[in-house]
Amino acid sequence: MKKLNFLAILVALSGFAHAGERDMVPGRFETSGGGGIAVGEDTAGLATFGFSAGASRFVSVTGDYFYSADSIQIGREKVKGRQDDFLGGLNVHLPVKGNAVPYLLGGVGIASGKVAIGKLAVTDSKPQVNLGGGIRMYTGKRFGVKIEARWAKAFDLGTEGRVTISIFSQFGK
Repeated sequence: MKKLNFLAILVALSGFAHAGERDMVPGRFETSGGGGIAVGEDTAGLATFGFSAGASRFVSVTGDYFYSADSIQIGREKVKGRQDDFLGGLNVHLPVKGNAVPYLLGGVGIASGKVAIGKLAVTDSKPQVNLGGGIRMYTGKRFGVKIEARWAKAFDLGTEGRVTISIFSQFGK
């Protein structure tokens, strides 16, 4: 099984040999979607969707949505929780040649949390800041995989770390 996993990784990495323009220039856009894990007061899986627009050769304006949900059984009651985060920010792409492009990210937004016990539900929304970085690995001229790690602080709702893996596609200029 380990040999099969190793071969799968080699096949995936072989796609990085394709050459293509890697700058997020004005007029170029990117969509992405994926999943990951959020670690804070508890640990939960999450889904993420994003959109970026090139602002200059090495800067893009981003919008991201994160969704996570969890539930636990306490006695006879089921406690359900969910969090929706809407973030806007900037990605600064480091000027490197090749198919693996690192970047720094930061932004602000709104974190909205909801906890429900039976028919009783409480919802709260707070401002959020986030900082982090990632690496965009091209497997074709305008698509590939990106891995991100970010720290997110929602005021009065807590702090968490997030690691996500997404598939991206670029279009436009």
